[in-house]
Amino acid sequence: MLKTIIFDLGNVIVPLDFPAGYQAWSEATGLAPAEIQRRLSSVDLYRAYEAGEMSTPVFQEAMQGLFGIEVSESRFMDLWSSIFAVPTLVDAQTLIGLKQRYRLVLLSNTNDLHFRFIRRNYPVAELFDAYVLSYEVGLMKPEPGIYRAAIEASRCAASECFFTDDLAANIEAARLAGMDGEVFTDEGSLLGQLRARGVVLGG
Repeated sequence: MLKTIIFDLGNVIVPLDFPAGYQAWSEATGLAPAEIQRRLSSVDLYRAYEAGEMSTPVFQEAMQGLFGIEVSESRFMDLWSSIFAVPTLVDAQTLIGLKQRYRLVLLSNTNDLHFRFIRRNYPVAELFDAYVLSYEVGLMKPEPGIYRAAIEASRCAASECFFTDDLAANIEAARLAGMDGEVFTDEGSLLGQLRARGVVLGG
C-alpha cells in the first residue's frame, strides 16, 4: 500500500520553457538567444549550482561575468527563473486531494534561486510535506543517495513510495532504490497510474 507520493518539480509540477529563458537573457544582454545557449553550455555553472557546490552570490557573479552584465539579486532571480511557465502541470486541487490521505514529498534537482522563486510564485509548492532538494543535500538525481534522502523524508518504507519524474533515468534509479515509479507525461496519465495502485483522492 502506498503511503507517500514523491514528485519531481520541473516539467512535472511546473512546466519549463528554455527558449523563453534564452529570450529573456537575450533582451537583458543584447546577445542572440543562440549565443546565450552556447555560453551556458560551455561552462559547468548550472550543474555546480544545483549540486550545492556554489553559493548564490558566487553563482550570480560568475553568470554576470559570463554575459557581461551586472544586475540586482532580485533582477537576477527573475532572469534566472524565466524558464518557468504557467499553468502548473498538476492542478492544486489534485495535490490537495492526495494530501488528505498521503504524504507528499518534492524531490528535485534545483537551486536556491529557483526554489525561492517557485515558492514565491507557485502556491502549489507549499502543499508538500517535505522537500528533498539537490542543492541542500549535495546530491543530484539519479545518484542513489538522493533517493535514500527521499525515502527518509517519506517516513515510510521504500516500497510504500511512488515517484513520478519526467526523465526515465530518474525513475529507473528510484526503482533500484526500492520505490515504485512512472515517467510523468501528463496529469491524467499520472492519476490513472495512481488509481491502478489503489490510490484514492480526497477523504
